[in-house]
Amino acid sequence: AVPSAPVPAAFTWEVKANDWGYYKQFKQKTNVIHTAKYNVFSFLPLNLYEQFRRVSNLYFLLIIVLQGIPEISTLPWFSLFAPLVCLLVIRASRDLVDDIGRHRSDKAINNRPCQILTGKR
Repeated sequence: AVPSAPVPAAFTWEVKANDWGYYKQFKQKTNVIHTAKYNVFSFLPLNLYEQFRRVSNLYFLLIIVLQGIPEISTLPWFSLFAPLVCLLVIRASRDLVDDIGRHRSDKAINNRPCQILTGKR
């Protein structure tokens, strides 16, 4: 018989399918579905963060800042600020409508009747 080589610890894994003690250590103790990105308080900051992660919006904002310097500006800063605000409002309203749809879908799925299995029943 050929002796087997020891398996490195990085490649070992353990199945925790029915280990309730393992699952109790996690904060989420329900199987409620959350697919929505935002809530009432996080919509504006998270949406602005996502909007300005795009390079095009950052470039647009940089140009507006540079237009605020009178020595190098060719146009008033508000002439470029209005299109950026319109673009951000349109994208934010689209994200808001999508997220409201996600909240409604989550609520419908989470309120469905289900069977709960306890023990062997």
